[in-house]
Amino acid sequence: MEGARASSLEQARGLVRSDKTSDGKAWLKLMHFRPTLFGAESDIDGEKFFLSPRGKTSPEAELQATLTAFFDPQAMASKEEDSALCRFPARQRFLRERFPQITWPGRECGLLQRYRQAVSGPSVSLVFSSFYLNNPSSAFGHTFLRVNKVPAQSDGRRYELLDYGFNYAADPDTDNAFVYGVKGLFGGFKGTFTSVPYYYKVREYNNHESRDLWQYELSLTPAQVSMLVDHLWELGSSYADYWYMTENCSFHILTALEAAAPDLEIVAKLKKFVLPADTVHAVVETPGLVKTVTYRPSLRTQLFARFDALSATEQNAVLKIVNDRDLAPLNEIAALERQSAVLDAAVDLIDYRFPYEIQLPEEKITQFKNRVLSRRGDNPTISTPLDIPLPVEEEPHRGHGSRRWGLGGRKVREGRESLLFSYRFALHDFYDPKPGFPDSAQITMFEGNFSWTEKIRRLELEQLTLFEVISRSPWRRLTPDYSWSMKVAGEREPWDEKPATTVMNLQLGGGWTLANASDSLSLFGGLKGGLKNDLQGRFDHFRVTAGPALGVRARISPRFVTGAEGWWRRERRREDKDFREISATVQWQFARDWGLRASAKDAFGAQSGELMLFGYY
Repeated sequence: MEGARASSLEQARGLVRSDKTSDGKAWLKLMHFRPTLFGAESDIDGEKFFLSPRGKTSPEAELQATLTAFFDPQAMASKEEDSALCRFPARQRFLRERFPQITWPGRECGLLQRYRQAVSGPSVSLVFSSFYLNNPSSAFGHTFLRVNKVPAQSDGRRYELLDYGFNYAADPDTDNAFVYGVKGLFGGFKGTFTSVPYYYKVREYNNHESRDLWQYELSLTPAQVSMLVDHLWELGSSYADYWYMTENCSFHILTALEAAAPDLEIVAKLKKFVLPADTVHAVVETPGLVKTVTYRPSLRTQLFARFDALSATEQNAVLKIVNDRDLAPLNEIAALERQSAVLDAAVDLIDYRFPYEIQLPEEKITQFKNRVLSRRGDNPTISTPLDIPLPVEEEPHRGHGSRRWGLGGRKVREGRESLLFSYRFALHDFYDPKPGFPDSAQITMFEGNFSWTEKIRRLELEQLTLFEVISRSPWRRLTPDYSWSMKVAGEREPWDEKPATTVMNLQLGGGWTLANASDSLSLFGGLKGGLKNDLQGRFDHFRVTAGPALGVRARISPRFVTGAEGWWRRERRREDKDFREISATVQWQFARDWGLRASAKDAFGAQSGELMLFGYY
């Protein structure tokens, strides 16, 4: 037996050398190798993923160590968690299929078999969960994989809660949003691969965070899906350092896909910095890869669909039931089928407002929800299924590119003219085109604006925004949301006797937004304030500023929008001064990734007009 095993090992070594297996893209992708200046390096950082001490940087050393471990007698006798044959089923599958002439060793792996039985299926989908501003890790959206245990039905949703989701995410050691952001940007967290029943992901994203889920079924073969399942088993015991802008959820999900289907070339098309929306674009633009696109509306979307289908009397009853925690308003509705519709909406409203409290049996709202459910159970009426059509304009792959450059000009009322240049790393503002993005949110990161004036003859920094987040969810009777904003930027403006200097600006704002039923016309009102410093290092150069802010926006069509903003504020200096900033903007998007924006502004006593051509990519 030992002689036969040694002979097979030597045969395998000879074949992989002559085949140059370690240089082939299938092995390199299976090991997550990428070329570097001095060779190659794997994106996986956990030691348990490698069998060779040099495995992270040497594809050949790791391949040889894998062969040795597979033919090692200890691989047959050791515990499952210590046996290479049980730890690395995807590597074993790859080698068996590539070299069928070799007598490969095998053994029973009970844990692996139970895992396969639980999660395996004939197809796989890429799932995009929409933008969620209240969590820094999900402000740009999130992607994960779903293995579909049964073939997709016509509506794309039947049985899907029994599927399994595979996720890569940071394993944070802090709840502080600022610390999370810093550590995430600089690889300070380990990122782990996990598998959970899909209904857990639905509960987390769809229900708790009210995020729509977009599901892209991929045209992988059943054999490739099985390979993917085995490879995700290999990754589950290891980790990869999490980098918020590069090696993040979207990047590692795609590298796992390519490990299972090495002929795919998706990762190579990605930019250096990867956002979830970019990966959706890359997947959809890969010919023949996407079979179907389906949509799972969030709890919020379902709630509004139920509520809007009710009469005014029924809507009032829903609000009274939930606000007063009293079922008496139900007695005002005679028909049983209408009572059932009111109770269904009341349950959704409770779930939406109290997503975490209702998981605790001792909470009063949980006990009240049980009363509502009991009353609903006494009603024999069968609920009418919700018919929420797929919102085509909101499909993530229809959105503009995540990055934007701009070129244009500005004329100041006094006559000075300037050339303008801008670059934005991410992602979307209120005047960008609507398709594919939340219409009530602005998410900006690393945006620079520069000017060139003939008289000065040098490029000047006008503004450098590190990040700006604005949420203007409309106030509704059903969901009385408030609006808020946060901004960190360096901006060029007058300061004491200086006509202009770079000022660090920290801003916070809050208020409310009113909108019509379609959200095409919205009006914002609130307060905005902040802290300023001219970066001279003196404490007395800090300025506190605060005042009312107003805004109006009209989206005439998905690609044509106009609006105006105003901020009147008082700045606390050596002596108080009042300032105002008023602006009006219009943008026409004449192609998905091309837009023309005109704006006029009155700030610090100077009036100016600008015209910019924007390109998105």
